[in-house]
Amino acid sequence: MPDLKDYGNPSGSDKGYDLVNRIFNSTDMDQWGALFLTTVETIFSPIMAPAVADHSSIEDELYDPFVENKETLAGSISDKITYVYDEPDGTGDPKSAKETWRQALLRTLANDYGFSTLTQLEAIVNLNGPIEPSGDPSLPPQLYGAMQVPGQGDPDKLPYSLTPSTLPLVQTTDDQKNWLNFLVSASDPEAQRAFNLDLNYEVNQLEHQRDGQASDRGYVPSSWLTFVLQQNPGDLPQEQDNTLTQPIGETRIPIPLRSYPPLPKLLSTKAQAKTTVSTIQDALVWSYELQVERSAADQDTLNLSLTFNQLQTNMGPTSVSTGALLAIDDGRDPPKDLFDALARFVFEYPQLEPKIEQLPADGGAESINALKDFSAIIAGVAATWSSWQPPEPPRGGLDRVTADDDTEVWHFNIQNVENSTDLQVKGTWSRSSGTPPWPTITGYTFKSASGDTAIYSPDNGKSERVLTLTWENLYVLDYQNVLPSAFTERNRNLAIPPQQTNPDFVYRTETVAWPTPIVPLIGAPDQIDLESKVTLAEAIEAMLIDLTTPPKDSVQNGTNPPLETESSISYRYEVMANKGNSAYSVLPVFLVAGKVDPGDERTLAAQIASNLANWQATTSAQSPDSSLKFLLTVFATTIVTDNDRLPLVQFQELVIPVPKDSSGWW
Repeated sequence: MPDLKDYGNPSGSDKGYDLVNRIFNSTDMDQWGALFLTTVETIFSPIMAPAVADHSSIEDELYDPFVENKETLAGSISDKITYVYDEPDGTGDPKSAKETWRQALLRTLANDYGFSTLTQLEAIVNLNGPIEPSGDPSLPPQLYGAMQVPGQGDPDKLPYSLTPSTLPLVQTTDDQKNWLNFLVSASDPEAQRAFNLDLNYEVNQLEHQRDGQASDRGYVPSSWLTFVLQQNPGDLPQEQDNTLTQPIGETRIPIPLRSYPPLPKLLSTKAQAKTTVSTIQDALVWSYELQVERSAADQDTLNLSLTFNQLQTNMGPTSVSTGALLAIDDGRDPPKDLFDALARFVFEYPQLEPKIEQLPADGGAESINALKDFSAIIAGVAATWSSWQPPEPPRGGLDRVTADDDTEVWHFNIQNVENSTDLQVKGTWSRSSGTPPWPTITGYTFKSASGDTAIYSPDNGKSERVLTLTWENLYVLDYQNVLPSAFTERNRNLAIPPQQTNPDFVYRTETVAWPTPIVPLIGAPDQIDLESKVTLAEAIEAMLIDLTTPPKDSVQNGTNPPLETESSISYRYEVMANKGNSAYSVLPVFLVAGKVDPGDERTLAAQIASNLANWQATTSAQSPDSSLKFLLTVFATTIVTDNDRLPLVQFQELVIPVPKDSSGWW
């Protein structure tokens, strides 16, 4: 790892700095790179460049190393440009694309992040005879013109800018292709993932008599012919005003963002029971609400996962990877890679900047030495940029489950519909075909669904960053807890399927998750009256069947987990009645617990009824107005180990009336 120079308080060093260690966390190399390239260009500003040149000499050259390193950076960066879409190598003309990008960087290195996209279009050139037969065949005449959208209005008010493009006048053949290259920048890159433009190529100049033998330092002397674009009175093909304007047609230009997106924020989460619980079935469903904040960039997609039935365990802190920059004992080796080189820039340049800025004013030794140190930093970046291979970052993803696992995962891919405030939600899940239930989204109206995609419209016409999503009627025995997690993916949506974005442009954050799974605890505080049936055993069996039967229209996964309950049973009976008023007493009977599989309720019901019948026979309990009261708890089965008990539903009063003529009922 690189050692870093601390110029602040050198401890007796005659070099004027100490070598120190630093740790860098959550580093975005693109942000570092953009800041570095913009800073390098300050050396070539009208104020700084003359001062640097004035202090240069044959013995102590200051200016030329900056120029040479800028040229090296322009070459290294342009050599690494690649397709925005996932295209086979060799598609188009990579050589001319790289040269176009290199020329833009030679104008200013800030263009590397200032331009969003280089667009390349194939052009067909038909020549009526040779052009400049005595000229240099490697430097043919070329057209120069603007890329424009008809009727586009004031260019300063457009959300995009397009650079002019040149077109060599060489006959198009199967072996000779011609290409138009132009660069695109967006005034607000995050506002759209692509521009769809109806383009024209408006030729206004011709460069010719390009003299390669007289070229010097990359400059080729030439002559220029400027055309006056007048409106022709006659009808022209494709409704153009003049023969020098060539329609290109509808062109989709992607606008990738070259930085990591922000992490999504899980703001709140809660499990909710029905507002009114008047039956057993009402208490067996719950709703899950999640509030999440997503990125506002149109290129960003929120990937949201709900993992159900995860085993309840203690969640310890996760480890965080760090990049530590450690100094060696003495000397200073060249940076090993681009990370090391940019780390030196990020740490050291803010210390050098005040001294460099004093160069035009006084040009003292401190300023010159600071300039040399900055030049060395630039050289380190220039030497390592071309070989940089970014490490694989931690990436979010969809939890995987095995076929025999109780865990189930719902995944939702959420983004704005292109050029709209509507919300697009794609759903997949781990267990079944089809899609998971669509959520309701506060402030949005469900508009339509087709296949795995649903569309929601905002009620106020504005796209919302904070979304509150709710999933209703989850069957509590099938869905016993939920753990939300989310990550943001950037640039995946630049292409229109079946075309795909080049994976090199897809950024993904780490996955953020709620610390522990959310477990519903459904309370039924009010008395729920059940039927007496013909016998006590039938009444208890009917109660257990209600507890193991998924409610109608509830969300289920078909796993049919067992029902585990524990209940205290009390006998409530009338002890006094007078003029319509009664006094009651409650007699505890016993505590019962058991586990029953759906379809086998009769066995457990018979055991409980037998024990109650024995109690009644022993105590001779009898009253004209009496009932059995069950204070019953339903426990989790799929999310706990054998020794753990976690309540899901608590019934305060499940009441089975005892018939007035109870002979044979017990």
